[in-house]
Amino acid sequence: MTDFIDGLARCNDKTLENLNLGNNRLSGNLPDSLGNLKKLRMSGIPESFGQLSKLVAANLSDNLWEGVVTERHLANLSCLMDLNLHWFLPLNLQLDELDVGYNQLTSEPPTSLMFLDVRANVDLSSNLYEGPLTMWSTNVTTLYLRDNRFSGPIPPNISKLMPYLTDLDISQNALNATIPLSIGNMTTLTTVVISKNYLSGEIARFWSDLSLLYIFDMSNNNLSGPIPSEVSLLSSLMFFIVSKSNLSGELPSSLQNCSSLASLNLGNNRFSGNIPAWIAGSIPSLLILCLWSNLFSGEIPTQICRLSNLHIVDLSHNSLSGSIPVCIGNLMGLKVELTNADRVRYQGRLTVVAKGKILQYDERILYLVNSLDLSDNRLSGEIPEALMSLVRLWTLNLSINHLIGKILVDIGNLERLETLDLSNNNLSGLIPRSMTTLTS
Repeated sequence: MTDFIDGLARCNDKTLENLNLGNNRLSGNLPDSLGNLKKLRMSGIPESFGQLSKLVAANLSDNLWEGVVTERHLANLSCLMDLNLHWFLPLNLQLDELDVGYNQLTSEPPTSLMFLDVRANVDLSSNLYEGPLTMWSTNVTTLYLRDNRFSGPIPPNISKLMPYLTDLDISQNALNATIPLSIGNMTTLTTVVISKNYLSGEIARFWSDLSLLYIFDMSNNNLSGPIPSEVSLLSSLMFFIVSKSNLSGELPSSLQNCSSLASLNLGNNRFSGNIPAWIAGSIPSLLILCLWSNLFSGEIPTQICRLSNLHIVDLSHNSLSGSIPVCIGNLMGLKVELTNADRVRYQGRLTVVAKGKILQYDERILYLVNSLDLSDNRLSGEIPEALMSLVRLWTLNLSINHLIGKILVDIGNLERLETLDLSNNNLSGLIPRSMTTLTS
């Protein structure tokens, strides 16, 4: 059969338009002379293409393909490393959705694509795209460009380019300059994730028209200055993540107006002053409180004990003093399992230090993490007996403090404990026998 193809091709046949080689047992390489069949055209890529499980590379570019490419065309190509068919990029296509995320696509993404639906979605996440940040037609509503190599500033006129955006994720790129003021004009935004870039400058005071925003993540940037008091205008905010952003100042009292907060992550900045007592009274639904690696001082406010849903508390690496509040045993989130209603509230990722490692958890299992970290402060006094009632604790870290007294004999009650660090204190006495029951 291959000899037949070679002979046919060598005839320099300029009239043959269709060639069907299906249902055979062809082997070896197709001859180079196949290129002589100048008028040969194929109406579409057959679904059986997806059964070529040993295929390593395929170049289907520069053709006149018709029809639809579905998952069946690519279903079993587990060995495929290089597929070249992005012939559609220069075309003025009109799409409802573009999803090419989690590949190894390179160069710059297409800019000529048009979208029909006012709720169009674009996902180019986790590729190797580079160049300036790409904007598409005005009716795109969700734009996911995270984990690429985009550089340069966020377009200052982004609100005019994409006025109907609800979800914007441009994290894990190389974007720089300041956060544009025009983001404040995008009144339909519900999610803004601009973390892990090189953004600088103070946080713009653009909050007044973002009443629908419930996720704002600008962590891992090189910002400066305080949290603007206008944050109080974000009445729907549930996840406020500004860790590792070089921010400073005291926490604005206006933050207490964000009463829907489920996660407050301000770790690894230069915030100072006392931990405000109003956190408990104003944000009763708080699940996660991360204030690690800042300059907070004073005592741990007893009002925190009222946060009955709190199950991740990280106040480590500050200058807190005084004793551990006895009322800490009232943290029901560390004693009972969360309800289904609380579980569905999780979004994003969180870093937790446990077992000497930095571990990252996402929303799929974050509700299972139960952690209390008060390490590297100036806490004194004895370990309160009430800690032993937090039976769902997974990580307990009280190291690098000035604690005295004995390790509590009932420590074996913490049967789910996987990480226990009491090092660098002034503890004395015997190691309790009940510690042998901590099999995790």
